[in-house]
Amino acid sequence: MKFTKINLDEDLIWEEDKFNEDIPLEEILYWDDELNSEDDLWEEYGGMPFNTGDIVMSSEDSQVPTHRMYIVDDIIDSEEGPEYTCFVMSSNISKANLNNKKYPGNILIKNYGSTISKGSTPPKDIIIKIDYPITIHHDEISDTNARKGVVNDLFKKFISAVYLKYQNGLDTSKDYWDDGVPVIRK
Repeated sequence: MKFTKINLDEDLIWEEDKFNEDIPLEEILYWDDELNSEDDLWEEYGGMPFNTGDIVMSSEDSQVPTHRMYIVDDIIDSEEGPEYTCFVMSSNISKANLNNKKYPGNILIKNYGSTISKGSTPPKDIIIKIDYPITIHHDEISDTNARKGVVNDLFKKFISAVYLKYQNGLDTSKDYWDDGVPVIRK
C-alpha cells in the first residue's frame, strides 16, 4: 500500500485506505512545497523565516538528532541568525506514552492531519517529544522546502499545556491528541 495524493478542486485529499504506517512523516511531506515560496515566507514573516507553530524540516547534515521534523516552540534572535527551540516529531509510535510507559514525554498524536491549519494533512499517527526540546540554528534547517505545515491554535494550546505539566513534574503518560481532541489527564 502507498500513500496517494489526489487533487480535487485544488484541495489535497489523502486516501486512508492506501496509507502505509511504516512510511515516516518526513518522507510523506518531503516534496510538499506548498508553503515554501520565497514570497510567502517573506510576506508572512517579514523576513523571519519561521514562527511559533511552524513545522520545519532540518537538513540531512545538521547537528541535531536523527529525526528531521520539528514543531517550532520559540524563536531566539541571535546575532548569528535566528535559532529555534523545537519539539522533535517522530513516526515511531511504538515509543508513544500510551504504548510504552517508559516514554511519558513522547506524546501520542492520533492523526497528524488534525493538528494542521495550513499545509498537507496526512492521517498519520506520530509522537511529539515534549521531554526533549532542542535548539536548531537557522543553518541546520533544510535549504529547500523547509516549512511543512502550521499547526492550529488548539494544538498549540495542547502542546503548551502538556509541556507545562511535564516541566512541573506531573504525569503526562496518559495525555494524547485524539484526532483533533486534546486529552489531558489530571
